Amino acid sequence: MTKKYYFNDDSKGSGIKLYLEYICAIVDLYSTMCLGSHTKCIDLLENVGLSESHISLVLHKDTKKLIVHEKFKASYCFLGRTMFIENDAIVNHIDHKNRCYVWDRIKKKVDT
Repeated sequence: MTKKYYFNDDSKGSGIKLYLEYICAIVDLYSTMCLGSHTKCIDLLENVGLSESHISLVLHKDTKKLIVHEKFKASYCFLGRTMFIENDAIVNHIDHKNRCYVWDRIKKKVDT
């Protein structure tokens, strides 16, 4: 998907634009399904082929042979964030995740 086809005014360019919008909407749907560390959805998407290496390949710097549109990259950024960055499988059953547990250990070491 190159930028030059996306911005053309002819019928071929608008068809590619609609296709790009459709694919981005599907990727955004997958991202929304994975919100809140929903492990079943994350596992299903990994089985389909949306692995960490696939997402990093799409987000990698553009080359002469491969130019990925910014909207497509933005959708994949959101997918990578919900699948791998915000996925905290250790404490997925707690409603409010307290990420300040390290400070309690540091305080105990200082007090003793």
